[in-house]
Amino acid sequence: ITNNGGKIVDVDRWGMRKLAYEIKKMQKGFYVFFRYEADGSVPQKLEKAFQVNESVLRFLTTVPDQTEENQKPSEETSGAPSF
Repeated sequence: ITNNGGKIVDVDRWGMRKLAYEIKKMQKGFYVFFRYEADGSVPQKLEKAFQVNESVLRFLTTVPDQTEENQKPSEETSGAPSF
């Protein structure tokens, strides 16, 4: 990400958890959630790197809703993580 001019905003390591279903005969996996800012070509490069890495079982790339991104958290949700 950083090699392509992007910036890692947040990394949340959820740790080892039971998978919802078995993948490649594995029942547990290490979950990581991270947010980054980069130009439009970076997600494709990142996904290609994940696909060839045998350690990565699954991945999901999403784009945050612009309205959510620009809103400030209210007092009720300020302590809760936003996904």
